[in-house]
Amino acid sequence: MALFRNRLASLLIRAAQRIDGKQQITIPAGARPVSTEQVQQAMNTALNHMQQQENANNVAMGPGLPLQPSTGFVSPTGPRQFQYPAAYNAASLPGSGKLTSFGQLRALAASYEGIGLCERVWFDIVQRLVPHVTLDPNVMPDGESESDPKWQKIIRPAYEWIMTPDRNQPLAEWMTASVRDVLQVGYSTIYKQRNRLGDIVALELIDPVTMKPLIDDRGRTLPPPDPAWQQYLYGAPAGMYTTDDIAVVREMGRSESVYPVSRVEMIVLRINLALRKGELDLTRFTSGAIPEGLLFLNPDSNWTPEQIIEFESMLNSMLAGNDQAKVQMKVLPSGPQNFIASRTPDPNLALDTFLLNITVAAYGLTMDEISMTQNSNRSVGESQEAILYRRIMQPLANTYARLFTPIIKQRFDPRLRLEWEGFEESQDVLTKAQALEIGVKNGALSPSRMARMMNWPVDLEVPPMLLTKDGPIWLEDAINLRQAQKDAGQSNEFSMGAPGNAQNTPAPATAPSAPTSTEQTRADWKRWYAVAVKAMKNGQPQPVFRSDTIPAAEYHLVADELAVCETADEVRGVFRRAQQREQRRLLPIRKADIDEHRSVYPGFAAQQQLQHEAEALFHRIEEQALHSSP
Repeated sequence: MALFRNRLASLLIRAAQRIDGKQQITIPAGARPVSTEQVQQAMNTALNHMQQQENANNVAMGPGLPLQPSTGFVSPTGPRQFQYPAAYNAASLPGSGKLTSFGQLRALAASYEGIGLCERVWFDIVQRLVPHVTLDPNVMPDGESESDPKWQKIIRPAYEWIMTPDRNQPLAEWMTASVRDVLQVGYSTIYKQRNRLGDIVALELIDPVTMKPLIDDRGRTLPPPDPAWQQYLYGAPAGMYTTDDIAVVREMGRSESVYPVSRVEMIVLRINLALRKGELDLTRFTSGAIPEGLLFLNPDSNWTPEQIIEFESMLNSMLAGNDQAKVQMKVLPSGPQNFIASRTPDPNLALDTFLLNITVAAYGLTMDEISMTQNSNRSVGESQEAILYRRIMQPLANTYARLFTPIIKQRFDPRLRLEWEGFEESQDVLTKAQALEIGVKNGALSPSRMARMMNWPVDLEVPPMLLTKDGPIWLEDAINLRQAQKDAGQSNEFSMGAPGNAQNTPAPATAPSAPTSTEQTRADWKRWYAVAVKAMKNGQPQPVFRSDTIPAAEYHLVADELAVCETADEVRGVFRRAQQREQRRLLPIRKADIDEHRSVYPGFAAQQQLQHEAEALFHRIEEQALHSSP
């Protein structure tokens, strides 16, 4: 327990030391930071306990005790992430320790045309991505659109900033350069340029070859305010930056190194083999020593070396560059006997195809994507397009959406986020539409919301509904009906049978009855009830309701009560009390009586005690009115 307290105190002290001096953390009295000697002592205690257990159990051929930890290798805060080189932060340049240096990776990518073809496909995909700054789910109410001026006022500034993230290059060119760094080197480093207020105004690409990650004693990235990156220029150390200054986009991280693995680095051996194969083929056509063929003479011929050279020169000069002579019959003297072709007509293309397939697979593509089609049809094309979507488009869009979204939330509005359009898989679009259609039929979504989620134009605002064989049931009407039943003290269950038949049965009043019994008055009370509840739910002030049938005194009473309501339940309580007054056949309270006691009556608030006092006051006024009436 004492060791635990010491370690906790050490963590608190370390956290206090990382604060810029603006805040202070009070360390409990008597707490001391844990030291390396204390950690060593705790380990020795554990080893002694293990030895005692083994001796007490009389274990034969037991596992024995682990070796004592070496001095200086035990960190009080935990084990090292990996075995980094000694003095890594001080002695090494960016990329040192990698099997293939950054310069070699760049050179290999530039030399092999297979990588160029694959990168071109990736860059074309980047050009297809269309940024779409939108709102988080459930932010925009039903019936509203992102094209509305009030939402465009929020969305438009973020969209314009993303279109030129570094205030220089268009977004497509900026992302192409960033993706190229990720593919070749393994990661892309981005400097967050800030203004004097601390807001991020630009994302500037920095050559990752010049940036070196810095680590702490455990091999982990240093958190702010400690520097996590240092730039090296011309072999000399330059500026140091924190993780708040540098953003990193990477694909494949590693636990055994601070540097990720790039797609070029994965196939270094195959790239070298392809380059050597290409060099061999080039040498064959430029400096090759193998002739087209060999013509042997009859052993009985007595040709001298001079005659052989003269005949060879005459025959080659007669056929070289003369296509007509090549197809004509030639009469040779009796000396030449046999002709043997000495080289194959074409290079070995099977090896080239194999190496190109390896490269294409490493980049998540197919041969059809780089226009190397052999056996292709519509079905194969659709399946390969699905592979391209799942392996490249969607991961690429998610990666850069995670980069931009926190920035636009921090700088512009916390309700914004970035999505990408122009790349969705056709099969996924159909699946998404079918899933949303189920939600519309079950009433979970409105048709208008489904259209927006599918990025379709909304021609008409349609509320949520349940589709039955007898027609739709509008959920808003069903909710109002249930609430009216609860307010009237009736059963909360709807009529048995098909929902469509339930609509044809006589329904109870959707609002409490008015003090009069005419149908027109009932209709006005129903409309007022629905309008008041809807306004409260939407957070809007109570609108002025016009009615020629509701008595003036009752109208002013209800209007005054609605003016001080704060929740939908309080609004329902106003109409419930109006219904109770009608059921008791009480006279309506005059507005003058309310004005007289306004200093006592606190309004219909959420506090139950005040409501009871107000009800008792009303009852006394009503009784006085009854006794005074003729």
